[in-house]
Amino acid sequence: MKKQELLNYLDEKLLDKLYGFCYARTNDSYEAEELCSDIIFALVKASNTDGEIESIYSFIWRVARNVYASYSDKRKKHTELFYEGDADEILMTIADDDTSDDTEEKLNSVYRCIAFLTKAYREVMIMFYIDGLSTQEIAKRQGINEGTVRQRLFSARQKIKSEVEE
Repeated sequence: MKKQELLNYLDEKLLDKLYGFCYARTNDSYEAEELCSDIIFALVKASNTDGEIESIYSFIWRVARNVYASYSDKRKKHTELFYEGDADEILMTIADDDTSDDTEEKLNSVYRCIAFLTKAYREVMIMFYIDGLSTQEIAKRQGINEGTVRQRLFSARQKIKSEVEE
């Protein structure tokens, strides 16, 4: 079978199985959705290449395992970089202390970056900075660990900071 025919096999039943695969490994619906979308993206990308596939389902699950392995490596590196300090300190490093004319431009850039965050990270940022909830309150509302909330805040701030600096 040609790789271009791969997309014909991505039906709702297979997507449910892929999501189950992801959820079993992450135990978090947001992370499972992200991992599942990464797997689907890899499959779509693979379908645009030349070549033949002997066993379609073996190929799909091999791609899923490879994407998960890459995801696990990234998560491990992210966990090693986990920051437990004051959340406001990191956010304050995004903008310069001076109040020049480009401050408004930087704020707009920050807002734009927040808008492009994934739903999980965006919701945590809004609850923490706009709604003024503590990480413990956010964890209760989201049904996740407080450490996960802190990790999402840290990751979101780092992403926003790097985008603004660019």
